[in-house]
Amino acid sequence: MPTKLNKQQLVLLVLCMVAFRVLRDYGVLDFAPNVAPITAGILFIGSYASPAAALAVSLITMLVSDLFIGFYTAPVMIAVYGSFVLIALISRVLVKQRGAARVLTTTLWSSTLFFLITNAAVWAFSSMYPHTFDGLMTSYIMGVPFYKYTLLGDLGFAGAFFGGYALMTWLAGRLASYKATKLSAQEARYRV
Repeated sequence: MPTKLNKQQLVLLVLCMVAFRVLRDYGVLDFAPNVAPITAGILFIGSYASPAAALAVSLITMLVSDLFIGFYTAPVMIAVYGSFVLIALISRVLVKQRGAARVLTTTLWSSTLFFLITNAAVWAFSSMYPHTFDGLMTSYIMGVPFYKYTLLGDLGFAGAFFGGYALMTWLAGRLASYKATKLSAQEARYRV
């Protein structure tokens, strides 16, 4: 199975992720809040390109889509972007072993990390919750529905990215094998 994505594939992924995020936030795509391809894209690109490419792609995707959607509170935004930096580093785990269990576990950890960091940032840098332990717990409790959507979206997109790529690679291998077999059969016919 190929282990690297080329630049055209990376650009296509960025464009698709930006388009999804913008179209979802403008209501063109009807998805639940926090369902986005960013985390799964970071893990996928980190696995098949490099964590540095994953980091660059995620930050470019977020910046470009935030230009359309709008920016928000700077400290919370830094926490969101910082979460993606950590997820890009986590993607390194997938470079040597990309099995379904490893992808599932890494996606679960990444979604949970994003939830914990961003909800703590909302608690710390906004007036939505009191700056007490109870306020922090309330922030997490209120974030659970969004975590559910984040988790489902991340798992779905991870399945689509990793599974789709594995399927396309398998089909390409089968097609190459079929062509080689057919070519060998034609060559054998002419030798007789």
